Amino acid sequence: MGKEESEFVRELKHKSRRCSIKEGIFNSGKTAFGDYYLSPFAIAINSSNFMVALLGSISGLLGPISQIFSSRLLEKYSRKKIVMQSVFLESLIWLPIIFVAFLYYKGIIVNSLPYVFLFFYSIYVILMNISAPPWFSWIGDVVDADYRGRWFSKRQIITSFISGTLAVVAAFFLEYAKGSDFAMIGFIVLFAFAFIFRLMSWKTFQKQYEPKIKLKKGYYFSFWEFITHCPKTNFGKFTIYRTLFSFATAISSPLVAVYLLRNLGFGYMTYILISLAEGLFAL
Repeated sequence: MGKEESEFVRELKHKSRRCSIKEGIFNSGKTAFGDYYLSPFAIAINSSNFMVALLGSISGLLGPISQIFSSRLLEKYSRKKIVMQSVFLESLIWLPIIFVAFLYYKGIIVNSLPYVFLFFYSIYVILMNISAPPWFSWIGDVVDADYRGRWFSKRQIITSFISGTLAVVAAFFLEYAKGSDFAMIGFIVLFAFAFIFRLMSWKTFQKQYEPKIKLKKGYYFSFWEFITHCPKTNFGKFTIYRTLFSFATAISSPLVAVYLLRNLGFGYMTYILISLAEGLFAL
């Protein structure tokens, strides 16, 4: 009976891995039509350079704080439940963002829209990051350790290729809309697709199997404990290196979109090709 149950669980994990790749494909559509064009959208609604830079700062600040909070939720709630609720709410945030684009198109409270967009973007970042720790823990139990690296590489290649291809298609469409003086309509269409793709991603999570989580005794340590032990472990030293590296890149990265689109006057196609170059060479 135990062996049959083990085979049954292995089959559930196999189906979940296949569903996870499908989910990643749908999420790639959300990234391609939505995430890649949030900074260009902020510029299009006449956000100041400071406001555009805040978008990157919010991602770097609220994102990790949300993940710390989310990791503690694992003690009380199912990982699948946390992921599904946060992803569903994340998808809904695209609706007020679409409404911001509609208001700008109609010329309503134009001067206040950058602040409204910043508010909803902040909520979007929080919800997107809440699902990250539970998802990594969940999928880590679904994928066997022997080929975990190979499977994640496969998933990353597939999703990155699809998101890159769709992002280029979106850039063509946005360039056409801009040339016809309908740039805001273009953003509305793209963000509507992002909303739909994220909902499809949420539906796919429903079909995935969640193994029972096993929390080891004494697994938790505070942030301050981690900081004090950083110089004493290899992982701690690596964390310090990544922190300094991120600090250096974060000085300029929030303003790359401003520099390319506003200062250099590049079109959306050139912008997205430059943005995708990093991911292409990483693959």
